[in-house]
Amino acid sequence: MPTSWRLDQWNNPFKNPALPPMTQTEIDAAVKYLKDHFYPIPEDCPKLECPKVRPACALGICQIAAGMCGDF
Repeated sequence: MPTSWRLDQWNNPFKNPALPPMTQTEIDAAVKYLKDHFYPIPEDCPKLECPKVRPACALGICQIAAGMCGDF
Protein backbone atom coordinates (compact mmCIF):
# COMPACT_ATOMS: atom_id res chain seq x y z
CA MET A 1 0.00 0.00 0.00
CA PRO A 2 1.44 3.39 -0.95
CA THR A 3 2.23 5.96 1.73
CA SER A 4 1.95 8.93 -0.61
CA TRP A 5 1.53 9.67 -4.30
CA ARG A 6 2.96 11.82 -7.09
CA LEU A 7 1.31 13.47 -10.07
CA ASP A 8 4.04 12.21 -12.38
CA GLN A 9 3.14 8.58 -11.64
CA TRP A 10 -0.11 8.89 -13.57
CA ASN A 11 0.06 8.16 -17.28
CA ASN A 12 -2.74 10.61 -18.14
CA PRO A 13 -2.84 13.60 -17.92
CA PHE A 14 0.55 13.55 -16.15
CA LYS A 15 2.50 11.46 -18.66
CA ASN A 16 5.89 10.14 -17.66
CA PRO A 17 7.45 8.41 -20.70
CA ALA A 18 10.01 6.70 -18.42
CA LEU A 19 7.25 4.62 -16.83
CA PRO A 20 5.09 1.92 -18.44
CA PRO A 21 1.34 2.60 -18.55
CA MET A 22 -0.44 1.75 -15.31
CA THR A 23 -2.41 -1.48 -15.31
CA GLN A 24 -6.07 -1.45 -14.34
CA THR A 25 -5.13 -3.22 -11.09
CA GLU A 26 -2.62 -0.45 -10.28
CA ILE A 27 -5.16 2.23 -11.14
CA ASP A 28 -7.80 0.57 -8.93
CA ALA A 29 -5.34 0.36 -6.01
CA ALA A 30 -4.31 3.99 -6.49
CA VAL A 31 -7.91 5.21 -6.63
CA LYS A 32 -8.68 3.26 -3.46
CA TYR A 33 -5.66 4.85 -1.75
CA LEU A 34 -6.71 8.36 -2.83
CA LYS A 35 -10.31 7.87 -1.66
CA ASP A 36 -9.28 6.20 1.62
CA HIS A 37 -6.95 9.13 2.37
CA PHE A 38 -9.44 11.86 1.43
CA TYR A 39 -7.66 12.86 -1.81
CA PRO A 40 -4.31 13.92 -0.30
CA ILE A 41 -1.99 16.51 -1.82
CA PRO A 42 0.68 14.80 -3.99
CA GLU A 43 4.37 14.95 -3.08
CA ASP A 44 5.10 16.92 -6.26
CA CYS A 45 2.21 19.38 -5.87
CA PRO A 46 2.89 22.40 -8.12
CA LYS A 47 1.15 24.67 -5.59
CA LEU A 48 0.07 27.98 -7.14
CA GLU A 49 1.23 26.78 -10.57
CA CYS A 50 -1.49 24.11 -10.51
CA PRO A 51 -4.35 24.82 -12.92
CA LYS A 52 -6.76 23.38 -10.34
CA VAL A 53 -5.52 25.23 -7.26
CA ARG A 54 -8.47 25.72 -4.89
CA PRO A 55 -9.04 26.85 -1.29
CA ALA A 56 -9.46 23.15 -0.38
CA CYS A 57 -5.75 22.71 -1.12
CA ALA A 58 -5.06 24.39 2.23
CA LEU A 59 -7.10 21.64 3.87
CA GLY A 60 -5.00 18.92 2.24
CA ILE A 61 -7.65 17.93 -0.32
CA CYS A 62 -6.39 17.74 -3.90
CA GLN A 63 -8.91 18.60 -6.62
CA ILE A 64 -6.87 16.67 -9.17
CA ALA A 65 -6.93 13.54 -6.97
CA ALA A 66 -10.69 13.83 -6.57
CA GLY A 67 -11.06 14.28 -10.34
CA MET A 68 -8.89 11.25 -11.10
CA CYS A 69 -11.17 9.19 -8.85
CA GLY A 70 -14.21 10.39 -10.79
CA ASP A 71 -15.58 12.26 -7.80
CA PHE A 72 -16.81 15.83 -7.39
